[in-house]
Amino acid sequence: MSRHDSHIDPFNAGEPELPWEAPDEVPADQLDTGPQSVDGYQSPVKQPDAYDAPDKSESSAKTRTRPAKRRPQKPWTNQSPRPEEPRSPRKKRGCGCGTVILIFLIIDLVFFGIGSIPMCTSGALSELMGDDAPVAWDSEFLSTDAADPDDPTDDEVAVEEQARALLETIAAPDSRARTLIMEDFAQMFQQTLGYTPYDFGIDPGSYADWALTDFSYTITDVYAFDDSGDEADGSVFFDATTRDARGFTDEFYMRVFDYLQEQGLTDSTVVMPNDQQRAEVQRLFNETLASHEQGRTETEVAMLEFTREGDTWQVTDESYTDTARYLFYLYS
Repeated sequence: MSRHDSHIDPFNAGEPELPWEAPDEVPADQLDTGPQSVDGYQSPVKQPDAYDAPDKSESSAKTRTRPAKRRPQKPWTNQSPRPEEPRSPRKKRGCGCGTVILIFLIIDLVFFGIGSIPMCTSGALSELMGDDAPVAWDSEFLSTDAADPDDPTDDEVAVEEQARALLETIAAPDSRARTLIMEDFAQMFQQTLGYTPYDFGIDPGSYADWALTDFSYTITDVYAFDDSGDEADGSVFFDATTRDARGFTDEFYMRVFDYLQEQGLTDSTVVMPNDQQRAEVQRLFNETLASHEQGRTETEVAMLEFTREGDTWQVTDESYTDTARYLFYLYS
């Protein structure tokens, strides 16, 4: 494209004409198309340039469309989501009809008076009047079948009895929890140190005795559901107090690992510990147990799930195992 001077002269340009001040149309034969001379000055005439504008009327002209926006993708991360602590169920507030009910209340008050105001749910009134406002209920709208939280059903009573009997015997010599603790201790010992606890004369049962001592619990909530008639399930939530199993685990294996490295005990297939080395590991074991004897772990929310078999409620195997691992820090 070649560049030419413009015919617009800022020195002799007239006043701008606004749309509403446009003059009447002048006939074509009276239009002054040539340059005007003012005191011998003649404004320059615009010369045509080399730019040829495209013809918009052509049917074959291509139109360019704006590309659609792409949704930005989340960056990849190798971090796994961190588990959250169980939360108690939230209570729903309101029924989502506050505005509609307010309109009906106003119309009813204007045309029919207070006596004919229809009743609505407690959630709707809570939205209109606030949580602290007193509400007078008409007895004919109240359900007489509402469950009383202080009056549990027969199924809830049975589920709680089974859960209490189970938790009372969790420290018994033949309890499943004790077996899980012993198995976990033996597996973690070998995975971490390369030797079995028996190679150093340590009995996993002694650790289970330590972990189960002073175990206590408080049942907080009990639920039982029997919708189908044939299948039923229940849940028991409780708080628990246990010894500091995590503190023991973190300290004990670090101390023993350092000692075995110093002694060259890194491969059980090559060399086994002698009597002196076994005695030293036993000392570290007993000393670490004693140092964490007064420590406590407070578990605020633990749960056991039950199913009904005939007339008897039984705890599920998966629920029992998961709860024992959660309470006593079993992760091998």
